[in-house]
Amino acid sequence: MWAYKLYYTFLGIATLLIAYFSVKRITKDRFSACCFAILYTFSSYRFADVFYRGALGECIALAFLPLACLGIYLIFRDNYKNWGVLSIAMALMAYSHLLSLLMTSAFVVVCAIALWVKADNKKQRISAFIKAVLVSAVLSLGALVPIIQAVLTNRIYHPDGTVEKLTSEADGLPDIIINSVFSKPTTHGIGLLILIVLAIDIILVWRVKDREKRFIALSLTVLSLLLFILTSSVAPWKIIARLPVVRLIQFPWRLNAYVALLFCLAFAIILHDVIGKKRAVKYLLLTGIVICAVGLNLLLMLQLHNTEAFRIKGDYIDSMQYEHPDYTSDLFSQGFQDGSYRYYLNNTAITPNVVISENGSSMRIDLENVEKESVLEVPISWFSTTKAKVNGETVEAVMSERGTVQIRMVSDGTASVEIYNEYPPLVYASWIISFAALAVCLGMAVRGRHKALSGLIPSE
Repeated sequence: MWAYKLYYTFLGIATLLIAYFSVKRITKDRFSACCFAILYTFSSYRFADVFYRGALGECIALAFLPLACLGIYLIFRDNYKNWGVLSIAMALMAYSHLLSLLMTSAFVVVCAIALWVKADNKKQRISAFIKAVLVSAVLSLGALVPIIQAVLTNRIYHPDGTVEKLTSEADGLPDIIINSVFSKPTTHGIGLLILIVLAIDIILVWRVKDREKRFIALSLTVLSLLLFILTSSVAPWKIIARLPVVRLIQFPWRLNAYVALLFCLAFAIILHDVIGKKRAVKYLLLTGIVICAVGLNLLLMLQLHNTEAFRIKGDYIDSMQYEHPDYTSDLFSQGFQDGSYRYYLNNTAITPNVVISENGSSMRIDLENVEKESVLEVPISWFSTTKAKVNGETVEAVMSERGTVQIRMVSDGTASVEIYNEYPPLVYASWIISFAALAVCLGMAVRGRHKALSGLIPSE
């Protein structure tokens, strides 16, 4: 339990540092970078991911979103030779949360098109962008190939959002604003702080004197406003949800992560230009942001505490009690709720002695008084990579009519059945290629500060 809490603490610190570094590299200003890092890290959507939804994978991916923004900025507005930053950011996201990778890829493409229109050296910048995409794909092979292999060789149940579900999850815009004012994490709003940031962006963006900064801040504000509206029922979700790729996001309010990111980034750029060198104003504003952000999060924790929705309480993780058939075999998911998934030996329900390995990668089932020829059915989802051994001898593991693992075995009265997964050689090859590519990238960055990756090296 404490490992889980410590990991989230480490993740929060990492998110704060990555956010600070990314925006400091963009604005060249510590104050605006600090404001962005605090507002983004303590945003309501991220809070809900940690304490309400227990969405660890997405929470990890959110740490790398600012780095992806930095990568896009470097390619289309700064030194395009630093294209490696985008590659690293997208690869890190691939190993964290594939749905976030899909959404961020679409986000990156939209931003790339918008920035490329007014960019100089168009050919060189688009060439750098293509290099970043290709390198990130190679670095991500270790995460993508196993998923592709699983989808192609199994009938996987994945929780796509239906038209009805996506439509029903989109609240009215007035309701979202009201819920955001009260910062209710269970309603999936953007939160009071981000709502205030939105108002400041709209009011002050016109006061930015630098034309380049005003263009970027205005573009970010407009895009974030469009995404904010898209999370509501104002958007035609009955039409949008019919697009197959869109259904993968499951909930319209997932876009709130990008809404918070863009509002805060526009805010940081605006502050850097509007406040200038007014040191007293900077200290006062930064202190106020820290107090409000931390204080609001503490109030939200108190509000969620002792409720069924709270994922972390006492000495156990409540989300561990949560079971679902997502990403199991299609047949397994169909009968998941009927309670029929038990151990069966020759179609008779049994309660065997089961030992699961410490890392959870395999299980052993000990059986006694077994007939010479028997059929064992184990209540776990079958995959094409599922393997089995009976008394040390490899046997075939097939899928039962329930989608579970079924094993035909021959024994002398006792049987020790081991079940595990074994990836095909292609998956191992993808891991080797990705690891080798990462080693090359790190070697170039450490030894010579290679231009493609020098954007990752902090500079004053």
